[in-house]
Amino acid sequence: MSGHVAYVCPTYHEGTYCPICEGGLFSCAICNSFEGATTTDCPERKMTADEIDAVYKGDLDFQDGQWVNAPSRHCPSFYARTVEA
Repeated sequence: MSGHVAYVCPTYHEGTYCPICEGGLFSCAICNSFEGATTTDCPERKMTADEIDAVYKGDLDFQDGQWVNAPSRHCPSFYARTVEA
């Protein structure tokens, strides 16, 4: 199982701000996950909008080659659940 591959912006943004280049935000070049919607392991295909939303909400994650109903450690609700515990 390979991991996420960081997206590298292919252009120079003269006069405009790029959250990837300058903001340090993560996005996977393979699955299109980003920041709080990043799965634990890369599903090695483009994620659907519904999958991205479910990962961000903490209802779905991709771990050890399969989709599971659990929060990714990257999603906001993972931290909320950790603080509540």
